[in-house]
Amino acid sequence: MPNITIAVPAELKKEMDKLAEVNWSAVTREFLADKVKRLALLKKMDKMLESSELTDEDCIRLAGKRRNLCISVFRCGEIACFWLLT
Repeated sequence: MPNITIAVPAELKKEMDKLAEVNWSAVTREFLADKVKRLALLKKMDKMLESSELTDEDCIRLAGKRRNLCISVFRCGEIACFWLLT
């Protein structure tokens, strides 16, 4: 497995050192894996919405009419709605 080095502020490092039982490598690995998944999903959603003609108002209105779960993604001041069909 490749290694990376990160820099943290001295105060944060002191606080981390107080928690010696925490495996900071594992915590960081899990955080980075989650972040990569989320960013990849946002990238896919941005690609899907490139040609969308829905306005922010359309999305809000449609979300109010849906009984299924609506996930609103706030990005660059725009709203994109995705519904999980049940």
